[in-house]
Amino acid sequence: MLRKFFIIGIVNLIVFLAIYKLLQHDRVYRYTLGTISQNYQMFDDSGNPDIRRVSNPYVSITDDKFDNWDASIYRCIKDNMYADTGCYAKVKGAFFPLFPMVWKILHVNNIEISLFNYLIFIFSVALLIINLYKSSDKNKLLVYAMLISLPSVIVYFIPYTEALFLLCMTLSVIGLIKKKYYLYFIGTILLAMVRPATVFVFLAFLMVEIISLAVNKDLKAFMKNCLQKLLPFLLGYFLAIFIQYLSSSSWTLISDAGTHWSGGIIQKIAGISDWSAEGFGLTTFALFFVCLPVTIYLGYIIWSKQALRAASQQTESYILMVSMFYMVGITVFIFLTSGGNLHSFSRFILDSPPFYIAIILLLNGSGYVKKNMALMLCTLPLALLIIFLSVADYGGSRMDFSYMGLYLYILVFMFMLFRERLAFKAQLVAAAILVLFSLLWNTYLLNMFFNEAWIFT
Repeated sequence: MLRKFFIIGIVNLIVFLAIYKLLQHDRVYRYTLGTISQNYQMFDDSGNPDIRRVSNPYVSITDDKFDNWDASIYRCIKDNMYADTGCYAKVKGAFFPLFPMVWKILHVNNIEISLFNYLIFIFSVALLIINLYKSSDKNKLLVYAMLISLPSVIVYFIPYTEALFLLCMTLSVIGLIKKKYYLYFIGTILLAMVRPATVFVFLAFLMVEIISLAVNKDLKAFMKNCLQKLLPFLLGYFLAIFIQYLSSSSWTLISDAGTHWSGGIIQKIAGISDWSAEGFGLTTFALFFVCLPVTIYLGYIIWSKQALRAASQQTESYILMVSMFYMVGITVFIFLTSGGNLHSFSRFILDSPPFYIAIILLLNGSGYVKKNMALMLCTLPLALLIIFLSVADYGGSRMDFSYMGLYLYILVFMFMLFRERLAFKAQLVAAAILVLFSLLWNTYLLNMFFNEAWIFT
């Protein structure tokens, strides 16, 4: 089965690269994507860099173009660890060491580490499908093809930590499912060393254990479970800080870096905005079609004693609750600390392991969702989204190509919800169309990244 998943993943990459390559040619671009959109391109006139909207084809794929935003910081850590060498000295303590250490060990360039990221991404999704999704092989392959081409997966194609984040949490989840604590322990230690944001996974586990204590009234079991679940997190955080100390001689590198970021301090929301219309579109999907329904569903589980008891006793329900608490926690944190600028929100939700885990677990019950409930799950978020976009000032015309990611995600959401009501051949045709357009959209985002246009940090 893994071989079939791997073949689909490689074909997916080949199609993605073929689309990108075609859109590098002026004639192809002008008569296809160029008829409905513009690209971003970096210009450097007399030492004054400027990013402009242009009707030019995609730029070429070169190693140096991957060295942007967070990727540049990770490359700096890979080369120098946390020594004060001048590159990002004030902020790199906020970036944990596992990914740059793996990069250093592999001794590869920017393109090669990006390929490595993609491979562990498709491998991790395959493991999740195999271990969590209860369906036929043909359905598993179809869902897999959809999940590895979602309209936000571009972050797995570049030198970022999301792929490693996904792999480590996948190992942790499989350890829980298979009741192999050593696998959970190792996976979670590594997970904690990937990025500080994994503290929201830590807090999600703690919240589920607190809820289990409230249901089962077993303090001894609560203490034991907290020790087993949370100890590897603490060990991982200590190792990450210790590795930082070895090259910087500072135990407070991460807290020192925090003083240079605006996040982490509660700010009044002055208005909703983002760094780009593309990011804003993806963020609105994450907010209304993911985080809001998750919050409501989580509230229902906590309110319903029967559902809460089942969730506290069944491993898969337990993992689903952890995933949902993570997404709710990230949402609350960003709204409290962002001042209304929601840049990178979509990345923290749609490109997170809990998002993939939740999708797969919820798909197990999608066939039992009644038609009226399925319609409500589509129409209510869609109605709220339309109202929000009609009153929000940011983002320009909602019919601009910049919102294609949002509209594709809505179509993917509806397809996943109603898929089992279609004949399998119809599913294949619909999936192929959605995958193709999603890959096109992701090539557009990659070209943005190459030109240092803002999508996410």
